[in-house]
Amino acid sequence: ASLSAFAMASYNVFNKKASNLGLDALTITTFSALMGTLFLFVSFVLFGTKFGAILHKPLMFWVALVYIAIIATVVAYKWYSDAICRLGVGPASVFQNGVPFCTVLIGVLFLGNTISANVILSGIVIIIGVIMTNLTLPKS
Repeated sequence: ASLSAFAMASYNVFNKKASNLGLDALTITTFSALMGTLFLFVSFVLFGTKFGAILHKPLMFWVALVYIAIIATVVAYKWYSDAICRLGVGPASVFQNGVPFCTVLIGVLFLGNTISANVILSGIVIIIGVIMTNLTLPKS
């Protein structure tokens, strides 16, 4: 968990530095996706399963993989990079707190998962926290 937090913090800092250098969000996102692909491929080769086993996955596996690659990675990080360029690291990164709750809501909408009162309450707390944090962050 601490390694992923370090990776996300590093991404935010490098993203802001790149935007200060005048790089557009699409270039930043493309470079980030390529670097992430490289790191994941290395970890797959070192710790993954046999390559041939992946080639025989069902069609829905490949559909999900393409969705994750295009929508959940490229589009989402493009928008996130735009937010960092326009708002700054602080206000943009606060919205990352809502990702777990949004994931639960997507599970409810698309997979028919059930949602408990505790999860709804937690989501409300997250939304209030994001709003309060953005109201108290200094404007740049």
